[in-house]
Amino acid sequence: MKKGLIATMLLVLATAMLFVGCSPAATNEAVSDDYYAEKATLDMVESEEMAAEAPMDDRAYDEEYAEEAFDGDDSAGGTNVDIDDSGSILEPSVDRKIIFSGYIAARTKAFDEDYRRIMSKVKEVGGYVESSNVSGTKPEEWNDRGRYAEITVRVPSAKFDSFIRMLEGVGETTSSSVSGQDVSLQYFDVETRLETLRIREDRLQELLEKAATLEDIIELERELANVSYEIQSYEMSLRSYDSLIDFSTITLNLEEVQEQAEIVPSEKTLGERISNAFYSVINWLARFFKGFAVVFIAALPVIAILAAILIIVLVSVKSAKRRKRRKQEQQEKENK
Repeated sequence: MKKGLIATMLLVLATAMLFVGCSPAATNEAVSDDYYAEKATLDMVESEEMAAEAPMDDRAYDEEYAEEAFDGDDSAGGTNVDIDDSGSILEPSVDRKIIFSGYIAARTKAFDEDYRRIMSKVKEVGGYVESSNVSGTKPEEWNDRGRYAEITVRVPSAKFDSFIRMLEGVGETTSSSVSGQDVSLQYFDVETRLETLRIREDRLQELLEKAATLEDIIELERELANVSYEIQSYEMSLRSYDSLIDFSTITLNLEEVQEQAEIVPSEKTLGERISNAFYSVINWLARFFKGFAVVFIAALPVIAILAAILIIVLVSVKSAKRRKRRKQEQQEKENK
């Protein structure tokens, strides 16, 4: 009986010690689990905020890299995961943001008519003239240069193709080009940054309403001013993009020419031909004497030096002859 009682008491004591020994570990494990769960939640929130503020280019690259990493190569350790990238900026179905521009150079024999036609067509499609510069005069004689116009217009992008085709029918096209610049990544990047800044502005407004100290109020107002400035800057960038995307830019150079039949010189009379020949001879003589005068004046210093040398030589020769003559006369006197 006593042995049974003692065994029962030992069993109860061992069980109690077992529970006492395991309780701290379980408590620590629970605390650890709570800590890591909270840390994971904070890390996930922070990662989402950083992803929202990250540039669109980096996120697009990450999406593309992820798609390649999980696309079909099981030997590399991946799995065939069907990634849903619908709505991605890289998808062709997404509304692209493209800036179209064109250039056309043409020659025309009906300058006034074609110029008015261009201006009328710009108003017809709902565009406007950004700049127009016309130089020169209407040709009247055989070798006169005509007028030249450089026109820059902005037309709705939806009417870009039809307007280009119309311009190709103006006069004779000598050069043309069309280009499109895809700015979708830049555009959506600005939109994302703008959305993030507006969320940040709302949070700062809420904090400002709850601020209790003057120092906090001043700091929050300063931060709000910086955020507002960035928002205005990004809004201006979006407006600039929208203007370039909605209205395409087209530059047209229009040169006036004449038909050969209209500029054949008339036949001159005999008197006009003699008169022209006489004036040609007079002009040639005038040009000759002008050229001679220029050469002579330019050579004056050299001529002066040569003249001085020649004078010195002549004087020396003359003196030598005089001395020789005197010496001969003296010898003749001595012989007598």
